[in-house]
Amino acid sequence: MQRERTLRTMQLAISCVSNIAAYRANWQKQSDKDKLIVDREFWVRMNGNFLDFAVLEWCKIFADFKGKHHWSLTFPNKNEWKKQLFESMDLKHSDFERELKLVSQYRNKVVAHLDDPTPMNYPYTSFMLASASHLHDSLKSHPATKRFFVGYYDSAKTLYERRLEAAFDEVRFAAATEDEFIAQRAKFNGEI
Repeated sequence: MQRERTLRTMQLAISCVSNIAAYRANWQKQSDKDKLIVDREFWVRMNGNFLDFAVLEWCKIFADFKGKHHWSLTFPNKNEWKKQLFESMDLKHSDFERELKLVSQYRNKVVAHLDDPTPMNYPYTSFMLASASHLHDSLKSHPATKRFFVGYYDSAKTLYERRLEAAFDEVRFAAATEDEFIAQRAKFNGEI
């Protein structure tokens, strides 16, 4: 049971990191504002889905305290692991709890139930990425769990970079395809 639970916890951490990479790949800074690179309806929806799925996966391992995938079921010394998590993120416990509440609130009020019609703040992906990355790397290096992850990415950073680059490739392809389509459409003046 411990092995299966630990493998599923790692799967959730990997999914969270991967979806954050995919979400971030389609954003760029323009005049101090974040703007989607490919902003066609399909890509806008897909980009939002990457964020929503990252939030769902993150909540399973950090916010669902009684859930079967919560990180605390994997590490025997919970207080020591939390201390290491906060140190790695350079956060106080109260700061972590505040961010956890924001991510959970987004999941509960927007993704899962759409309870609240008022505008909702999006959670910070840097917070989710840092905590999921710490969990990933802890599972890879902890004496009780590392034997389960031979052949996995060496670090969450490596995983993130590879998934981000793959997502960038898709965004670049979609942006180039859009430019080609617009040029072809203009060339034919709408007559095909």
